[in-house]
Amino acid sequence: MRKFTKLFALLLSVMCFTSIFSGCNNKGVKIDHTKTQLYVSNYDAGIGRTWIEGIGKSFEQAFAEYSFQEGRKGVQVIYNHNRTTNGLLLESKIAGLSENVFFTEGIDYPSLVSNDLLYDVSSIMNDGAVTGVDENGNVLKESVPIKDKIDDMFLSYLDRSGNGSGYYAFPYYLALKGAIYDRELWNDKCYYLLRGGCPSDYVAIALDPNMDGVVNQEEVDLNALAQAKISYETEIQKLKNGQQGLWSHADERGVRADLVGTANERVSGLSAGPDGRFNTQDDGLPATYEEFYLLLDDIVKSNVSPIIYAGKFPGYAESFTTNLWWIHEGAENLRTFYSLNGTINDLAVIENGAIKKDSFGNVVTESKTFNGGQSDGYEAQRMVGKYYALEFANKLSSKSRKWLNKEVDNTALSHISAQSVFLTSVLTNERIAMLIDGSWWQQESSQTFTTMTKKDSKYSKANRDIAMMTLPNATIERFAEKAITGEKNVSVAMNDSFCVINGNLDENSPQLAVAKMFVSYVNNDAMLNKFTEYTSMFRGLNYEIAEDTMDNVSKYGKHLVKYVEATDIVYPYSDNTLVIKNYGYLSNKADGWNWHTLATKGNSSIELQYPVSGMRIQTSVTAQDYFLGLYNYQKNIVWPKLVK
Repeated sequence: MRKFTKLFALLLSVMCFTSIFSGCNNKGVKIDHTKTQLYVSNYDAGIGRTWIEGIGKSFEQAFAEYSFQEGRKGVQVIYNHNRTTNGLLLESKIAGLSENVFFTEGIDYPSLVSNDLLYDVSSIMNDGAVTGVDENGNVLKESVPIKDKIDDMFLSYLDRSGNGSGYYAFPYYLALKGAIYDRELWNDKCYYLLRGGCPSDYVAIALDPNMDGVVNQEEVDLNALAQAKISYETEIQKLKNGQQGLWSHADERGVRADLVGTANERVSGLSAGPDGRFNTQDDGLPATYEEFYLLLDDIVKSNVSPIIYAGKFPGYAESFTTNLWWIHEGAENLRTFYSLNGTINDLAVIENGAIKKDSFGNVVTESKTFNGGQSDGYEAQRMVGKYYALEFANKLSSKSRKWLNKEVDNTALSHISAQSVFLTSVLTNERIAMLIDGSWWQQESSQTFTTMTKKDSKYSKANRDIAMMTLPNATIERFAEKAITGEKNVSVAMNDSFCVINGNLDENSPQLAVAKMFVSYVNNDAMLNKFTEYTSMFRGLNYEIAEDTMDNVSKYGKHLVKYVEATDIVYPYSDNTLVIKNYGYLSNKADGWNWHTLATKGNSSIELQYPVSGMRIQTSVTAQDYFLGLYNYQKNIVWPKLVK
């Protein structure tokens, strides 16, 4: 046995020994002792690993002649691609890990800082991002500090000192969730709405008679607008009753469906879409909930399944409801909701245990100002946009309408499987129009794309014409308001993703020196663009997408760039100590601050965390039940538990 052990050890040493300068680390990677090693942990889930290895290679090349320690020149980046260095798992073991830099998600950032587990990167944040070195070995930097690329609310949250000297993390990727739609199917089936061919266009044309995308707020004809809203309601009612009304489909060019492919084919254009303005990226999409309902019915009638999502993870379906709520509320209301500082101007009035409505059936609302929310923060749950979104979720969850693919009831259907079913449906007679998922979905679907590309290159990741959808407005009034003011679509960043340096590094170590240089380097504009090029996604910083980047991203990536440009991104972070101390209750998650409810039905209470899947199972729960339960749960159960 001893002879075998000695022989095995000898063989292992021979395998590791490649030159007098090389060896092995405990992960089997050959160590180049002529260079300084940088150990990077990459949470290898939706974003994958290609991007970090590509940027790491660029970093190695940029610093090939630079010395981080005596006797060595250049850098060797060594990766630990894993799915265990995130969330609470990271917090519990980071101090004992050998990795220097982490790209991670789902972490309680303030907790990691308070436990002294992260390195202070303030000097890097307040300086320009490193771009490389010149021929004399001088480090080159951008003129703009990295902090200037970060949203103000997010930056304030990152600064744990409150004075710009306590940054311990950089934003990682921008995580958005919503509806992903098959634009090829939309075009083939003519699911787009024709210009002037849907009820909402009455209002859009009243605001922009020339239909050129220019709405002058000062020149709005209020009488014409009022009449247009009446016409909208009249047409919607006729269509809901099954009568002939203003409802015409088109292909992506704006050719009316019945004229496509005929001698009379002519381009009329597409409807204004959710933003209420013509000639923008959301043209042809349904502008209101009522129009979306009509379209879903038409999709079903055309023997196409409208929507699929991961039945195994109900949070995916929740993101659809959440986006509808966000879109109605707008950026400022949402910033108040997540910080509990500021004014929310559309809180639904609750009276005698019910939502108060006027004689026309409209929800009565009121304004309220929050100053930290310690005693009254739960009142923010009365946002009327939540109620409207829950009404949509209630309709969407109905099995009788057949708006959801039957697979959503399969609790074994993962997000990867749902993506595959969605993509491969093009090869079957059971097409699927939309997938509810995150903006990173295409990266996760790489294997499916590879398999389909073998059948035909038109099915490749680069060529499939799929995009994130701008979702509709709850009411025609909100639609008109956005068209007049030019208010953008709105979405909220998800997943709490960050780039951090391990706090266990010695201040004078070469590993810390190279780690600091690396985290600065990945935030320069060129590398931010490289991330987008590799992933067809965004980092959580503000940067301009270069033309060559646009040339290299997939069709989905090109659409996502336009979507993000037309969207006001809200970061759900706050320096409010109440929010920070109670991350588990007040974070941007379905099972916490967003949708956790205790709905009352008769003498019993039903606890739910996800609107669509919850109401699909608990069919007796109405939108009002869910809304009131949400408010009462936060008021009576959560708030008494909070650390004040």
